[in-house]
Amino acid sequence: MLSILSKNKDSRNLILFITGKGFSVFGSSIYAFAISLYVLKMTGSALNFATSILLGIVPMIIFAPFAGILTDRFSKKGLIVFTDTLNGLLFLTLYTVSANSPLSLEIIYFTTVLLSLFSTLFMVSMEAAKPALVSAEKLLKINTLSKIIDSLSAILGPILGGIAFAIFDMRFFLLINAVSFLFSACTEMFFKFNTCLNFEKNKPKTSLWIELKEGIYYLNASREIKKFTSVFIFINFFLGFALQVPLPYIVNNVLMLSPRWYGMINGAFPVGLIAGALIVEKIMSRFNYDKILLNMVWIMAACSITVGVPLLISWPKEWIGILYLLIMFILGITIALIDIPIAYILQDILPEYIRGRILSLVASVVKIFLPLGLFLSGILIQSISVYYLPILGGVLALLYSCIFHYFANNKKAACPASEK
Repeated sequence: MLSILSKNKDSRNLILFITGKGFSVFGSSIYAFAISLYVLKMTGSALNFATSILLGIVPMIIFAPFAGILTDRFSKKGLIVFTDTLNGLLFLTLYTVSANSPLSLEIIYFTTVLLSLFSTLFMVSMEAAKPALVSAEKLLKINTLSKIIDSLSAILGPILGGIAFAIFDMRFFLLINAVSFLFSACTEMFFKFNTCLNFEKNKPKTSLWIELKEGIYYLNASREIKKFTSVFIFINFFLGFALQVPLPYIVNNVLMLSPRWYGMINGAFPVGLIAGALIVEKIMSRFNYDKILLNMVWIMAACSITVGVPLLISWPKEWIGILYLLIMFILGITIALIDIPIAYILQDILPEYIRGRILSLVASVVKIFLPLGLFLSGILIQSISVYYLPILGGVLALLYSCIFHYFANNKKAACPASEK
């Protein structure tokens, strides 16, 4: 009987999760793309366009650790509903303001920052709440669904944002977003948690800084968490350095393929993420995660090197375009098979009282290394041939896999001694 009730609660929460997160993530993704186009059209400045994008990223990096503290202090369900409600009210306010005059650049920037802050708190709260939403058997499933939602938003968000920007008046677009976020908040009110999160029980007794230090100390003291953090750091740096700058440059400036080709190559990555998410449960049931991780890094290395090699032997550019499509699809699968299990393992091993802080700290630290990889790649591309960067990235991936394999074997070798 208890098993049936648990399954019913899992199914109910999974449906509510898909609905709630789906509307929130799609709303944020569509808005971010459409408002950037709006700024570009309004000002004609690439700098203002880039600023609007950065203002959606930088506050997230800075605020994430504090969002984790709030998540550990207060009801996760309450924060999830609260942040989606705030996003809905924010768009309603913008809708009202835009009735009298066009949105100014200052208002857009301010709104982008607020949306980034609210969305960060929403994402951290939702990630930390997953173990309380479903049973242990469904924890991997909810992470899989979460990755699929994120990937679909990456594919459809810019498309829907572009359509909305071209067809609808901005005020109508703002109203639709407001309704979407408020609807999402309503669905999330019906979450049934498996554990009781009581505010009085978790009432803070220390300052924010002390709790932040506790989270940093816990992260630093755990070899397992540091291992997974290093994996995330490497992947973000690798993608920024070896692919996100070189590949668009190669496709558009070296091969001079059409924008259609670039769109298809770019879109193959999130499609691969979805494919990886669909098979991750079967892979996890058959293989040890360290083995999966090692093999995925090898595949990443091979894919990265393969991006640069065809340019050395002068293949026809259409063949290279097809090859890049395949490479990005495979990379999407490998990233999904790395990301989803790590999220699942961290949620499973972290205690409730500190889960939000650790997840947010990991996310904040990791996000710093993506722009670092982008910046370094952008500098090197000025002094060396662009096709060397993916090859160098692949070599770095092979080196990382060797280091990871060495430490994994040392850990196994030390286990019998520790048991004695």
